[in-house]
Amino acid sequence: MNKAFEVLFRSGAGLPRVLLVLSLACLPALLLISWSAVGISKAAAWMPPHPPSAQRVDPEIRRLRSAARAGDIASERLLVATLISRYEAAGENAALGEAFDQLLQSWTSDAAFDPEAAQAYFVRYCGRAALAWHPICNEAE
Repeated sequence: MNKAFEVLFRSGAGLPRVLLVLSLACLPALLLISWSAVGISKAAAWMPPHPPSAQRVDPEIRRLRSAARAGDIASERLLVATLISRYEAAGENAALGEAFDQLLQSWTSDAAFDPEAAQAYFVRYCGRAALAWHPICNEAE
């Protein structure tokens, strides 16, 4: 390729002819770049909106989390119930996972949930795909 350009320069070809050869040599790369940019912009237009869990955190959930961390047993129970109801209403797998994380913390610490209440959660939700690898569901089996 370099020899072709050297021949053009040595043969005394005019500047327009050299520019024509250079533009033809670069044309495939320019087309590829422009098609890629168009494809990326079209793909971005078809992307789904952010999932509900990526939106701002509910202030009530935030308050319950901080109260549960502080040791308030009633808030801990209400947090689990609220997260599970959010899972039931919107199908948010992250909410169900967080609820079972909270159950696991309760199970290993102050036992805010009596064994019957915890067992009811295990029976109802441990078979869900969102909890397939959750440690508390594997222990409950």
